[in-house]
Amino acid sequence: ADFTGIVVKVDAESGDTVASGREIISVYDNQNLKAVTYVGHMDARRLEKGQKVNYSLEDMEFQGEVIFIAPVADSSSSIDADLSEQMGSSFGDIGSLMGMGSLQSFDLSSEPQVRVEMSIEGEDLDELIIGFAINAEVETDTKDNVLTVSAFSLLKEKGSYYLYTLEDDNTLKRCDVEIGLESALSVEVISGVKEGDLVVLSPSANLESGQIVDAMPK
Repeated sequence: ADFTGIVVKVDAESGDTVASGREIISVYDNQNLKAVTYVGHMDARRLEKGQKVNYSLEDMEFQGEVIFIAPVADSSSSIDADLSEQMGSSFGDIGSLMGMGSLQSFDLSSEPQVRVEMSIEGEDLDELIIGFAINAEVETDTKDNVLTVSAFSLLKEKGSYYLYTLEDDNTLKRCDVEIGLESALSVEVISGVKEGDLVVLSPSANLESGQIVDAMPK
């Protein structure tokens, strides 16, 4: 092999006669790890090569970037199938593989999926076991000094978003909001509320403006 790695499979014994070109040893490149996942069309449209990736696994953290996005989707894509195929073929040719289950739309449904590969860098790489899952967050866009609310505070009606705030007299007020960037847990609010407003978390659909409520602020 033209790289330093780990021998993980030997399909021959000393003294065997083997045909020319037959694969008898599989080597993993455990120095240049990468994560592989498959995403649906919504996430695929947001991803670009070079975007930063932050990984977490137990108490360890790693960094990397998106290094490959397949130009076509595959309806038979599967992390398990991909890993099994690589483990039974010339795995060292593409480097090390780690499963990733972090993007929000990640699933192995019948929807065609796009293969995405991401590099992994940082300390404690030798603590990672090839083939296991790792949590990852892809930084698709960034903004500084923005007002955000919990994603669980928003309701949607006819394509528009709104939430409820608590007024000084303990009554609810419906506020239509314009949103910007979104993540799994928080959403940028461009207009509709201001810093310091008390926002209702996980509001039910039967709330109304003017209702008197008991607040339980965190």
